[in-house]
Amino acid sequence: MDSRKNSKKFTLIITTLVVLAIFIGNLSYLSIVSVNLSQDPILTWTGENNFVADGANPDSAVTGTNFMFRVNYTDSNNIEPSTVQVWIDDDDDGYEPGEKLLMNAVNISDETYYDGKLYTFNRVLTNTNGNVKHYRFYAVSDGVSITGVPTDNSSVYVFDSSSGSGSAPTLDWTGEVNYSLDGVNPDSAVSGTTFEFRVEYKDTDNDAPAQIQLWIDVDNNSAYNSSEKYGMTEYGGSADYTAGRFFTKSLLLFCTDGCNINYRFYANDGTNEATTGSPVLPPIPVTIITTTTTPLTTSPSITTTIPSSTEPITSTTTSSSTPNTTTEETTPKTFTTTISTAYEAAPSSFPSVFIIVLFFTTLVVFLCRYKKT
Repeated sequence: MDSRKNSKKFTLIITTLVVLAIFIGNLSYLSIVSVNLSQDPILTWTGENNFVADGANPDSAVTGTNFMFRVNYTDSNNIEPSTVQVWIDDDDDGYEPGEKLLMNAVNISDETYYDGKLYTFNRVLTNTNGNVKHYRFYAVSDGVSITGVPTDNSSVYVFDSSSGSGSAPTLDWTGEVNYSLDGVNPDSAVSGTTFEFRVEYKDTDNDAPAQIQLWIDVDNNSAYNSSEKYGMTEYGGSADYTAGRFFTKSLLLFCTDGCNINYRFYANDGTNEATTGSPVLPPIPVTIITTTTTPLTTSPSITTTIPSSTEPITSTTTSSSTPNTTTEETTPKTFTTTISTAYEAAPSSFPSVFIIVLFFTTLVVFLCRYKKT
């Protein structure tokens, strides 16, 4: 009778140990997934009309015009910013305390920051201290300065009301060899090649350009920053601006894996911007390849640079003639989260060894006690 009871006890203990060994052993193979639903606060363009690629409207106007500045603040943790400012360098000597201006919420009752909240500020600008006015946005949340494209320098252009005449200038291709259908030669080449850009400037009032530039999106972020706007040099064409004069700019361009870099041209006569003609319409790509084979037809995500020896000329962004009026916050809001890469923990041999040792130790102890009984 005792032998039968001991046999049942032995079977029960062995079964329990086996189940325990399987359970604990499997713990070493559990996959660990790290999910991060939190995202740092960020400033972005609002996406409204006239605020898709920058934060000012108009982008250029005569002295004394009221300029509107707008930016979007987003925090997935729904934390209100302690400050949102627009910095406007009115005298071209850096951002001084009096040029750091507190912005107002477009919708005061909006208290949801995870889907974006718009801020606005209006200011009359003059060209007393220069035509180019640099600006940028600044925000702080939970004691930390916020990042985003709007925190980089952008610029607007303020015309002299007495300069220029009534007609706006126009831009066109020069019609020279390699420049009849676009404004660059070569159209594609290997990284490290010098590309020459050319454009024709015309003005029916024979006004010389107050500003004429090549804009090239070297960082492929679909916006032309101040450092991506290059002054051009007059070199030929007709006898005057009525018939058309030619301008040129050469740049050494780089990228590592092949890329398409968009470019366009910009000009104004001191009063009006050139808004017609192919050179100012939707941007045209110049292709950089890493071999001498057929150029790429798509634009992969890459990083491109312009040598530091090339000096950029800062100026305005894309022109706009839409009246400067305050609008309600109608842009659709989006909320994004980030999920970090999942990874699987490497199986550990420690639990298995521990279970085996524990199992046999218990078994030996049990057998010894069983033998005594």
